[in-house]
Amino acid sequence: MKNLVSKDFVFTNNKGKLEFIGDFEGFYQSVDDPWGQEGKDSRLEKLYQKSREYLEMIISKLPNVDSGCEVGCGLGYVVNQLNVKLHHIHWDGMDISETAIKKAKDKFKEISFFCDDICSPNLHKNKQYDVVILNQILWYILEDLENVFSNIDRLLNKNGYLIISTFFLKDQQYGTEIIGSFNDLVCYCLNSYKDSYKIIHANIEYGDESTKHIDSILVLKKNHKAF
Repeated sequence: MKNLVSKDFVFTNNKGKLEFIGDFEGFYQSVDDPWGQEGKDSRLEKLYQKSREYLEMIISKLPNVDSGCEVGCGLGYVVNQLNVKLHHIHWDGMDISETAIKKAKDKFKEISFFCDDICSPNLHKNKQYDVVILNQILWYILEDLENVFSNIDRLLNKNGYLIISTFFLKDQQYGTEIIGSFNDLVCYCLNSYKDSYKIIHANIEYGDESTKHIDSILVLKKNHKAF
């Protein structure tokens, strides 16, 4: 059996152009640790560690945050780290894959995990949070951003915070016609949701030459008066 990787389930190369597949359930059923989330992959360990620590630091500085949800939590390693380091906040994890959620529940029993699709026009979850995190999932939701932001409005308390943490490849090939860079992401939010959100933090933190990634984080504060 060949060594299965994300390109077998998430993207396919069609005549030199990347196309989104999005079979996350198949990926989690077939691979024990998709994307090396546990952080033991030598190529990604440093990248993940810095990104997660920076995310933790940003959240720790936000006022009036008692609850949070990571959308696209996968196996739960990031939300577990937040739960350990920021234990004054009640954390939930959400993912589209039922298998991922089952494995996350088995690994981290003190955290509430649930299965839902942030891209769906019919999000089931009714609970609201002070902070919602889209952590490294931007490329999987690009074509449904309108639904995503609509659902986030439902998930966030008034004056809540949306955090978008994203790795941009230095030779980004997918989604560039929608959002191809961190500046594009900032402009998209400003142009499409300037009456709904205020950007309070926008930063490219560092680049990793070995993996060709640029880490970025964008923090938006919900303007409840707009709704």
